[in-house]
Order: sequence, then C-alpha cells, then structure tokens
Amino acid sequence: MISKLTSVIAGILLLGLGLPCEAQNGECKSICKEIRQEILQDVSVCLPSAQVHPIPKVFKACIDGRKKAFDQACVPTCTSSKKEFSSFEGCKSVVHKNHGPKFVDWCRKGFESMIDAVESALVDHHTESRELKQQADVVDNEVEIRETERSVESDVELDEQDADNLILHAESSEDSSVA
Repeated sequence: MISKLTSVIAGILLLGLGLPCEAQNGECKSICKEIRQEILQDVSVCLPSAQVHPIPKVFKACIDGRKKAFDQACVPTCTSSKKEFSSFEGCKSVVHKNHGPKFVDWCRKGFESMIDAVESALVDHHTESRELKQQADVVDNEVEIRETERSVESDVELDEQDADNLILHAESSEDSSVA
C-alpha cells in the first residue's frame, strides 16, 4: 500500500515538474543509464543483511533485488507509465536460486527500497536538468543583450561618422561656393 501511495505521489511530482508523460523511451533510457551507477552505489538498505548468514549470499540477494527494481522501474517511471512493480515478481529468480525466506525477504527489501529511490532520483534529475536549462537561458539572454548593445553602439558610431561626413561635405561645399 505504501509503495502504491509513493508511486502516485512521485507520479504527481514528476508531472508537476514538467516531466512529459509521453517522454521518448530513448530519452528515458538515456536518463536511466546516466543515473544507474550512482543510485546503485547506495547499498545502505542492504547493510544489515551483511549480518545474516550465509553473509555474502543474503547481501547479494538484497543487491540483486535493488538491481532488478531499477531495471524494471526506471524507464516506466520516467515515462509516467501506469505500471505497478511487485517485489514478489522481481525476486522470483532469487526464490529459484536460494531456497529460504531470508533470501526472498532481503531481495524484496532491496527491491522495494529501490522503487522509491528511482522515483526520487528521477525527480532530482529533472529538477537539476531544469535548473541547468534555466542557467543556460540566462547566459543566452546575457549574450543576446551584449550583442544588441554592441549593435546599437556601432550604429551610434556610424551615425556620428555620417554626421561628421555631412558637416565636412557641407563645409567643403561652402568653401567651394565662396571661392
């Protein structure tokens, strides 16, 4: 129930921040590839499993659950697809590899924690991207203003030169008419 509520809230946040519902799969795959390594590095949820015997296998079950959740959830969450993610389905292979409830429990803990982490990471990525775009827009506007100022300055210089030329021409016309 909490996972469904979190998914709904994250979906609203993603939509509210302007992440397009119909975002291209290719764009979302690129975003997911970009954030995958960073998000999978956080294994804090799985650290308590390192105290459960057999230690490496239980810890690996938790890590595998996180990887499976990321792979299943990132692109659909990015595209705001209405898909539900089940830790039971995601951890089926762990059940087949390792018999015993502790393996499945830790896989499911890792899986469920990753669903929330993916939603949060996508919101953060989108916010960061939007901030970078706004900064780029500000720089573009500043460049445009400078170019406009330079153009106006050169127009003023040309107008002053034209005025000087007219004065010289008028003076030379007066000089030739006096002579």
